[in-house]
Amino acid sequence: MADQTGVIEDIGVRVTRMRADDGSQVLIPNMVFFTLPVTRLPRTESEPQPERPPIE
Repeated sequence: MADQTGVIEDIGVRVTRMRADDGSQVLIPNMVFFTLPVTRLPRTESEPQPERPPIE
């Protein structure tokens, strides 16, 4: 699983759902994130920034 790359679509209580580069859906037990290194790549200028709810 360490060689998988893709986009995280959802983080649940027990599993994280990722869309792999080949289009397949990968379910990753959250325990994996505690045992394997995770690399977050920086955004490119062409990627839209996610909308964040206002802080009240």
